[in-house]
Amino acid sequence: MLQEAISCISELAIKAKMPCVVKLPDEPPHVYGVANRDGSLQICKAEPSARNHIVFDISSLKDLTEPLDSSPTFWYSRAGIVLIFCSRTRRDRATLNLRVHSQMAKLMELERSKPSFDQKAFLSLLRIQFHGCDISDELVENLRHLRLRKKEEGEVSLQPSKASLGRSIQTELMGGKDFPERIDMLVASFEGIYGEKYRIACAVEIDPAKEIFQLIPFPGEIERAFLDAEIWLYNELSKDNPNPIFYGTP
Repeated sequence: MLQEAISCISELAIKAKMPCVVKLPDEPPHVYGVANRDGSLQICKAEPSARNHIVFDISSLKDLTEPLDSSPTFWYSRAGIVLIFCSRTRRDRATLNLRVHSQMAKLMELERSKPSFDQKAFLSLLRIQFHGCDISDELVENLRHLRLRKKEEGEVSLQPSKASLGRSIQTELMGGKDFPERIDMLVASFEGIYGEKYRIACAVEIDPAKEIFQLIPFPGEIERAFLDAEIWLYNELSKDNPNPIFYGTP
């Protein structure tokens, strides 16, 4: 059956006056045949498909270099760490993907869109979304008992054939005398064990008249945390590793 197929392809090659590529059964994809114009079949081998291994920790990535003698190189960035097995061909590689930590992603959202929260939602944000970020229980309790009180004062003036009514609203914070204007929280840059937690300073904005709260990271705080995380990645890669390390993506 195979011989018949090859003969058929060879006949087509002869008629077309140009070689035809033949997929060979029971052979890997990089092994193929070429039916020449004279009817002969030539077996060819291409380079195998490039491999991309996925690992889940830095030590496993470095362990892959031990049996290699082909000048491996490391590349790191906020997207992940890539090991290139051979710096000459740059084909086979192993990758450790990095994902932004969910709490850091939330801070990035707060910095970008600056949303407002009512008191209950703001309390939930600090207690649940930023659980484990070194926010004191005292601060949470202070927020829980914070009360906004409005005082309304009416003022009436009478004039001939004209009356006007003015009203002013005074808004006070009650029970929150020690509530801070700034919160420092410890947040990891990446999910998992990749890096340490970094302190992010955030401003607390309160609009008593509208009864809304905002939590906004100060400019440059998030970027500084990512830069510190990248330094941590480089230091971890450098430990007992004589191979070149580059910043960026290969």
